[in-house]
Amino acid sequence: MLDMHFLFLILATSLLNHNTFATEKYRTKKEKTVINNNYFLKISDDLISKIGSYCNIDTVKTISRSTLLSKAAIETMVQKGFIINMESIKQEDIENFTKLLFQTRNTRALKIKGLKWDILKVSLERQPNLKFDKLEKIDISDSNITNENLEQINDILFSRTTVLTSINLSNNNIGDAGVIAIIANIINLTNLNLHNNQIEDAGARAIARSKHMKTLNSLYLYKNQLGATIKEYLRTKLPSCNINLTST
Repeated sequence: MLDMHFLFLILATSLLNHNTFATEKYRTKKEKTVINNNYFLKISDDLISKIGSYCNIDTVKTISRSTLLSKAAIETMVQKGFIINMESIKQEDIENFTKLLFQTRNTRALKIKGLKWDILKVSLERQPNLKFDKLEKIDISDSNITNENLEQINDILFSRTTVLTSINLSNNNIGDAGVIAIIANIINLTNLNLHNNQIEDAGARAIARSKHMKTLNSLYLYKNQLGATIKEYLRTKLPSCNINLTST
């Protein structure tokens, strides 16, 4: 069973609508329950007192009491998506974190806040057969991801997906090498957000030339290190894609 204090600290439960991370509330009877292999046990009153309601995506620190009330509520969370807050996760939490990844493997959308790649990497490597076959959207923005990190994330995390269509890697430290790594194998992407990174023309051209990127509907590249002529090149190679090179 997952340790509830651990779950309380890391699982930020803003639900998703079709396009963005949003909030949703459930009205159910007040039970005191936690996840235990998709069933529920009572939790202590002191923990219940710490459990809050849904908050905005960037400020959520607690797990909603309603999320713990029924199997249907958990299934909705997994179906619509949720946020994992890694800011409080430590090395000694890896076992519980590994269990959490397994229990939520069927989620459709996932945001990882405060990424600690060393911990996530170990947790994934402990489960070599774990797949995220229903994961359509992933957001790992604002995480100081470098080219080296992204190459590993591609090999160890993205490679476990089969229906991924949207990736948000904005506000990181990704350069051309990182871009080339993810476009080599990921197919069927419709949305790729790379704004505010270290990408130069070579990386943008690699995206435009990749046979795997022909399905893109939206490409966000503003606040990178791109030349004046790259926009026309991208539009020529990706005529059906909405290409965003400015923040306005």
